[in-house]
Amino acid sequence: MLLAGMLLSFKSLAIQPGTEFHFNSSCDFKQLTINVRDEHEDNPGYIKFDIKLQSEASARLAQHTKEYINQNMTLYINGVKITTSPIRDELSTGNLRVVIDNPTAQKIFPSLLVTQCQQE
Repeated sequence: MLLAGMLLSFKSLAIQPGTEFHFNSSCDFKQLTINVRDEHEDNPGYIKFDIKLQSEASARLAQHTKEYINQNMTLYINGVKITTSPIRDELSTGNLRVVIDNPTAQKIFPSLLVTQCQQE
């Protein structure tokens, strides 16, 4: 009985079902820096994307994450699934760092070369 009560009280802290967030790099990214090698090799086999968002994309991300706190969010860039992680707080920043494994990076690289905004 005590265990059931404890589980119910922690239910609000549990991760709920997920949501998706989609970026279109040609429209949403102001600047993208790709770090292929980590100088400390902390993440061999992974590539870091440092992204500066357009103000509209940053506002969209902040609103979305505010609405879906305590849910898993799957992040897509140009239709490619990048990662899924829990939303713990509103992301109200215009700068992101995304770490991507090599196979995923190879899928997304060609689409990053599109520089004219093409709305989907």
